[in-house]
Amino acid sequence: MGVLTVVGPPWRMLSGQAAATLLSYDRPALVAPDAWAVWSSSLKCLYRAEGPKMAMARAHLLAALGDGTAMVLKGAVRSESGQWLFPEVEHRVEIDKALNALKPRDFQVLVAQARDRLTRAAGGAEGRALRAMTPNISEADWAALTEQEIGAIIDDVSADLLAIGSDARLVAAIDTTLGRSAVSVAESARAGQTLRVGGLSRADKELARNIGRRSGLFVTDEYGRRTQRWADIARRIVGREAAMGADSRAIAQRLTDALGNVVSGRTQSYFQIVANAAVSRARSFGEMSSYRDAQIEMYAWESVLDQRTTTICEFLHGQEFPVAASIARFAAADAAPTPQDTIDQFPWYSFSGGIVYAGQAGNAPPVAVGQLVGQRAEEIGQSTYTTLRSPADAGGSPVPPAHGMCRSQTIPVM
Repeated sequence: MGVLTVVGPPWRMLSGQAAATLLSYDRPALVAPDAWAVWSSSLKCLYRAEGPKMAMARAHLLAALGDGTAMVLKGAVRSESGQWLFPEVEHRVEIDKALNALKPRDFQVLVAQARDRLTRAAGGAEGRALRAMTPNISEADWAALTEQEIGAIIDDVSADLLAIGSDARLVAAIDTTLGRSAVSVAESARAGQTLRVGGLSRADKELARNIGRRSGLFVTDEYGRRTQRWADIARRIVGREAAMGADSRAIAQRLTDALGNVVSGRTQSYFQIVANAAVSRARSFGEMSSYRDAQIEMYAWESVLDQRTTTICEFLHGQEFPVAASIARFAAADAAPTPQDTIDQFPWYSFSGGIVYAGQAGNAPPVAVGQLVGQRAEEIGQSTYTTLRSPADAGGSPVPPAHGMCRSQTIPVM
């Protein structure tokens, strides 16, 4: 399997490891090496094509309709259940397409572009790690090992898994992808305003680039969580299989499958959250810098009000914040000495028991800022909330994103 594999219907993109795991229980029924197709990640659609010429023509069309990128795929496998897998990317089509970060559709496209670049980079790092880790598992005589020896192997594999987050090529890709994306998104947010403030200054470009780069700090944390999850699962598998009298080969296969799922199973969905946070925060910085340069003192939170809107963003919609304080937060995050200090400048919000809470720096308890009165209204945006404390001085993030996958932005208060 390639680093990324398109699978469907319904069509979606999986890591090569996840696709290989799928075929381990839904076995191949047909191999079609001459099949051609075109995939658009942003549009989430796949078109079959009769040969390379038609495939390239459709790829350019989908790239123009979507986020400016499309993949030409050659060769397919059909599983016993009827799922098709296209594991090989023959060509990657990219066209220049101006995107406006203030438009909801273009915002989603910018997030998808960053997510896919990160997923490709992570897929390579995960593949290298899995190739290094698998022999430790497959060559062990699990049925004959002592508890101490089992623990030592699990610890060795865990160390390799944790090291994925510091893989040099992955770190460089995150740094480049999120850094460049943040600058272009911030520039786009300024250009999309009607304030005529021009482009980013050199200092603001560097700050925007750092917003993107520091969003990659979450990646190391994620592989740390996966490492702990793998260690817990591995110990359960060995204990259960040994109790059932399984041989070493069977135990090794169970462990290999579990490792593949832990390493690659959530990579794309996780990077969707990372990319969304980076692009959203960069857009917010572009907005704040344009308000500052236009000498606008206040701005309002502008939520997207639809069926996907959270109670958090419904409450924050229309809340006003001072521009200077938010610019100061970005400067403090840029100067923060540690990753945690950076994250602490923009604590996310939460909702529990009818209360909206603003997160706080470090381990401080969250602060209640709003309370839902009665039940949430069927029409989004019409629910009633009591403001318990102004979000502007409650310590939570003064700019979007307010939570994972947040789509909110801001508007100037004239």
